Amino acid sequence: MSESTGIENDDAAGGPVHPESMAGGAAEGLRSRCRAALGSWDERLDPVIERDPGYAGAFVALAEEAAAGPLSAQAKTLVLLACDAAMTYRNRESLPARIQGALDAGVPPEGVLEVLELVSVLGVHALNVGLSIALEEYADGESPEAPPAAQARVRERFERLRGYWDAGWQPVLAHLPGFLDRYIDFSAASGRHGVLDAKTRELVLIAIDAAGTHLYAPGIRIHVRNARAHGATLAEIVQVFELLSLMGVESCLLGVPLLNAAGHP
Repeated sequence: MSESTGIENDDAAGGPVHPESMAGGAAEGLRSRCRAALGSWDERLDPVIERDPGYAGAFVALAEEAAAGPLSAQAKTLVLLACDAAMTYRNRESLPARIQGALDAGVPPEGVLEVLELVSVLGVHALNVGLSIALEEYADGESPEAPPAAQARVRERFERLRGYWDAGWQPVLAHLPGFLDRYIDFSAASGRHGVLDAKTRELVLIAIDAAGTHLYAPGIRIHVRNARAHGATLAEIVQVFELLSLMGVESCLLGVPLLNAAGHP
């Protein structure tokens, strides 16, 4: 999933659209351009086009620029799908279009399911962050570590199934090896579908950690490192960040319909 999109951003195919250019089929043109760039259209953009076509055109041009990188159409749709489905965003309104966009791009249903299951691992960051803080606050109390043999067994399983060890897991390994053992199985369960290659899985994990609704720096670093080990280029990783930058439009997708409903044209 790494061929170029081939999207050009000249006056004919891209560039901001100003209010005076919205006559006729210009609105449908924006929809078509957005679908071509991102693989889907969020109908909540329609009120934004009506209210401020210049802004809508600028957003579509930005989306085209973000899409015009080395990631394949499938990879782009899966990155966007992952962010919409992640527990830190849970964008129910645009998720149906994202799923359909992935299917239209040729991702089989099992691939969509694999992404949904893969991003469910995000919940464990409550433990990654919280346990270290709790252990620091209770440093003067009882915080016994698990026996070394139990820790060694679980770490060996982690390294064998994941192909790496992240020191960020050490507090969990030391104090909750049983939970980490079960988490290894849970986090690996999505891989049994076998649709996504290792690089694409890491790009999806980069996306949910780097999204503006999460920004989990330790996870970004380890998954960038893993993606590189699986052949991802810097340009592919940077394009993931570009696509995530489009999430900010949600402010208008939520707010403009409410402004219209307030009766102020």
